[in-house]
Amino acid sequence: MIPNYTIQVMAVPGPVVDLTRFSNLPEISVTRGADGFCRYTTGEFENLEDARAYLEQVKALGYPKAFVARTGIQP
Repeated sequence: MIPNYTIQVMAVPGPVVDLTRFSNLPEISVTRGADGFCRYTTGEFENLEDARAYLEQVKALGYPKAFVARTGIQP
């Protein structure tokens, strides 16, 4: 599987020290972009439909600003 999509939960200009704020998510990944922002994502999906379905679950867990984002890995 090559992940094309993920769910971005948050982006901040620097790392979040307290990752317990994401304790209700099964996994969280952090990527620092060239712009200096740390992007917090969860899930890896091959297709947009699966990503959108998971997005609704993430929003229901208390992340209303979450959205589907493309990963850096593209076919």
